[in-house]
Amino acid sequence: MSYASKLKKSLFQCIKTLNQNRSEYCHAPGRDYTRNRKADFSSIIKAVLCFGGKSLNKELYEIFGFSPDTLTPSAFIQQRSKIKPEAFEELFRSFNRANKQIQLFHGYRLLAIDGSLLHTPTNKMDTDSLHYNRTSCFNLYNINALYDLIGHTYTDVLIQKFKQRNEHSAFVKLVDDLDSSVPALITADRGYESYNNLAHVQESGHKFLIRMKDKNSNGILQRFKLSDGEFDLPIH
Repeated sequence: MSYASKLKKSLFQCIKTLNQNRSEYCHAPGRDYTRNRKADFSSIIKAVLCFGGKSLNKELYEIFGFSPDTLTPSAFIQQRSKIKPEAFEELFRSFNRANKQIQLFHGYRLLAIDGSLLHTPTNKMDTDSLHYNRTSCFNLYNINALYDLIGHTYTDVLIQKFKQRNEHSAFVKLVDDLDSSVPALITADRGYESYNNLAHVQESGHKFLIRMKDKNSNGILQRFKLSDGEFDLPIH
């Protein structure tokens, strides 16, 4: 069995376990998902995980094999609204616990941190995530993810509302939550460059490899008297 197949099997087992405790993750326990139907708890969870960038109608047809009994978008939204967001958080945590076998590179766990913006349907009541452009408004969230480069899995994630986003505080939180017993080499781009971040990783006992801003930019290198030229050093 391939590594990807093992991960898929593990994920489905975690969904099965989550389904057995679904009353904890439904808004109306004892009423939601108590009857046998095609759109059961597990099916809705799997559908959400499989979504790409197509319209909801096309996604549902593909997921349910173009069956005449495919859920309508309104029926799917109704079923999805019964599930608490905490269900997906627990699935993420349980999946990582089930696949805790850590692969090392020269004694270090290779991890990468980066952020990405997520657009969500407009909710004007959520002012901390609401964002306006020239023609419309929508809600934005900043996802800060920690990725295992060898294990090919996301090990942790921190979601911030757009107006509350702070990649430096997210970086510190993700580093704090790392397993201190396993030495890690944490890589990040120039957005995470700061003395506090460097010192925080160092004090945690891990190592870092963070790209610095150009010496002519407002960054750490600006404080040093460096000659003109390139400073990249190939390392094998």
